[in-house]
Amino acid sequence: MKTEAIALQRTDSVESFIALVSSSVKDLVESASMLVRLRANDEDVMSKITEAAPAIPLSLLANLIRVGEGSLHPNIVLNGCPAYRRLAALPFSSQEAAMKSGRVLLVIDGQTGEALNTPLVELTPSQAAQVFSPTGPRSKDEQQGFLRRKQISAAQSAQIAGITGAPYSIRGKAVFCNAGCVLTQQDLIRLLGEMAK
Repeated sequence: MKTEAIALQRTDSVESFIALVSSSVKDLVESASMLVRLRANDEDVMSKITEAAPAIPLSLLANLIRVGEGSLHPNIVLNGCPAYRRLAALPFSSQEAAMKSGRVLLVIDGQTGEALNTPLVELTPSQAAQVFSPTGPRSKDEQQGFLRRKQISAAQSAQIAGITGAPYSIRGKAVFCNAGCVLTQQDLIRLLGEMAK
């Protein structure tokens, strides 16, 4: 059996590639478990590792500890796509469910609720933010609400950007500010002068 695995590793083929990657994932999980055990026995193990092997980033070690403790799915360590970065902050059960499925429902129209079954790895950063809240995956209705709020916010920003003329008006002894109005100290001094007339 071992000779077959070694023979597979020596030939360039899809099967050999998959075998090597699978073996690497197993090694990653094993090294994560070992790191947790080492850390339990020696609180300075992280600095010892970074001194001995500066090419191993501290962020990788932190992720390996999470893998070893069972709070981070090992596949998340191997892929920095936007969806996986969002998943890393969620409970392990949510990570595992998403990894098992490999796909998520992505609402593409906030008005109609039209949605696509989309691979996790294909989500853009804004789509990943839409699909995953800080507490877990959003339902179809929650995604529709998310998109509607985003559209309203964009419309308000465009409206504020479209304001022409002075961002304020003086009526009697009061200053009325338009949305998005910013007044500097000099503006206020000038306004008080105008109001005193």
